[in-house]
Amino acid sequence: MTWRIFLTAITIVLMLGNSSQAQTSQVHNESDGVVIFEVENTVSPFGLWEKKTALKGFSGSGYLEFTGNKYSLGDADSPLTFHFKINKGGIYLFDLHCAKMTIKEHTDWANDCYIRVIGDFAAAPGPHDVPKGNASLSLLKSDTKYFGGKSDAWEWSSGDFPVTGGRLDPGGKNNKRTAKYQFKSGETYTLVISGRSKSFRIDRAMFRHVSVSKKDAQDLGKPESNQVAGEPPAQDDLDKTIPAGTFDTESHTGNDKTIKNNSSHVANIKSDSWICFADFDFGIGVGSSIEVRSSSANDGGNIEVRVGSDTGTLLGTIDIHKTSTWRDLEYSHANLSSVSGKQDLYLVFRGKKGERKKLFNLRSFIIRSGVTVDNKLASPPIRPPAGRIAYVADGNSPDPDDLGGTAAALAILRAAGLADRLVYCAHSCDLVRAKNISEAEELNRQKLLQTVCEGTANRWGGFDSLTFWNCRTQQTESIKRLTEQIDASTKADPLWIVEAGEPDIIGYALEAADPEKLPFVKILTHHPANDDSGDYFKWQQILNFGIEVVRIPDQNGYDAHIGRGLQRPLWAFHWMRDHKDPRIEWIWQQGKIAEQDGVVKFQTGKFDISDAGMIFYWITGANTATAGYRQPTVHDVRELLEDYVASGQ
Repeated sequence: MTWRIFLTAITIVLMLGNSSQAQTSQVHNESDGVVIFEVENTVSPFGLWEKKTALKGFSGSGYLEFTGNKYSLGDADSPLTFHFKINKGGIYLFDLHCAKMTIKEHTDWANDCYIRVIGDFAAAPGPHDVPKGNASLSLLKSDTKYFGGKSDAWEWSSGDFPVTGGRLDPGGKNNKRTAKYQFKSGETYTLVISGRSKSFRIDRAMFRHVSVSKKDAQDLGKPESNQVAGEPPAQDDLDKTIPAGTFDTESHTGNDKTIKNNSSHVANIKSDSWICFADFDFGIGVGSSIEVRSSSANDGGNIEVRVGSDTGTLLGTIDIHKTSTWRDLEYSHANLSSVSGKQDLYLVFRGKKGERKKLFNLRSFIIRSGVTVDNKLASPPIRPPAGRIAYVADGNSPDPDDLGGTAAALAILRAAGLADRLVYCAHSCDLVRAKNISEAEELNRQKLLQTVCEGTANRWGGFDSLTFWNCRTQQTESIKRLTEQIDASTKADPLWIVEAGEPDIIGYALEAADPEKLPFVKILTHHPANDDSGDYFKWQQILNFGIEVVRIPDQNGYDAHIGRGLQRPLWAFHWMRDHKDPRIEWIWQQGKIAEQDGVVKFQTGKFDISDAGMIFYWITGANTATAGYRQPTVHDVRELLEDYVASGQ
């Protein structure tokens, strides 16, 4: 029997939330490619913003200063809304006239807010997930940090700020985006500015068409855009986290116990049950993927995403993996077929046929606009690009993650049958000892890294002709051997240099190499922290050699969100710890040594093989027509390694 429960109170709240944007019939009118807002004239309540006039140089009747949160961080609070109409369609940039405040000598505090835009628009052309690239639609439609301002002085913080490559900050050092929007002629939109850092001050906001000069548009003598009649856009349900327990309808079959709805999560999920979110708004149809947060001390299961009914159109299927306990939360993803407008969204739960045990707990989900995830096959595909691999790691720096990362990288290459393609491997490429690691500790790291390289090679096999170089004690030889590999490169046989540490050794080798060979060199990188961490070569110097740079998302956790990448809580790697094959258990031991290292505190409780994500990307296709896994998961790594050892090799 199928039955429905409509949660009236929740439905009312959702209706109020969706109707809040429709309180005005006046919108700012874009003219000559510019639309200007005096922030103090917002129609929304100030909340934790205060109107002030003390800091001279503002426009209009004053400016707003945020009084909530901390100076350095905080969640989005007290949203200010500004409705506007675009007449001249095209690509627009966002600029903000703002001022920061120096707090206890911190010049990067009190310097940002959140912004997002509601309505029917697209992101400017990509790539979207690389530093200094254009922001993705997901970032533009979500509350994203926007920084700027001079200390106690006004500044136009331009969305295309060339020094950092933009003002939008999705997280991570040297990881900014350009605030560009592809607006449509005749459409209305809503800009939302929310507080983040205490004491950040904002004065004037503006969108300018790319054809309009920055100097002309940012003239404070220009008046605020006039207002005309118009209907603000309704906000859809995309790009926001939705607690699973807020479902509208539930269904059960047979004698299943009722799915528990305690507003925080859905529990006691059995196979063939489902929950429904009535009138879910898919907007204009740019929803491209779904991410769910769940836990399972059993074997997991999957979720079918359907619309219309529990047997309606299937948009996609999400595999839910086992976690260590019911309290340990895991992220899972799937791409979705195109869908638009308001439709009943059904999450249908499936387990093994005939099994009646509890499958998993579901905490929350988010459907992302314009963002897709890797289309993954049943088993990780082995489809590497042409060429050879050179792997350059540090690990002797304060961060010990290369102990586990290098072991995993070598094992992945061997399991993929590609060990012979690794022609160079070096560690300890941090050439100047950092102040927060002692000389004795740094020397111990070098020894541990050499043990990791040789121990992994001996256990997994396939690396018999390879020498593992210590860049600190064998700097000259390390540079010479990498230079030789660069000079051996051709169009048909390029060299892929994996930047798993500081870029100095790479820089010296590129400098010494035959310039005619440099077009056949590719640097594969992920975390921007490595780029400018060199003691002798900065990233721009590396780029000046003219080599191709292939950057993939931060493998720690895709925008540094632990739980989505290859830096995970220890429980996520307990399968390594408990594995019967000593080769896999060896990787656990190396990662555990790093976790217990004690020099840095941020690795405590975490198992980090993030640099191995670049190797996984390479073996699964890299930047070829088939494309590699840009966001490999622990489950991908596990499947590859366990399939290999199960084959008896």
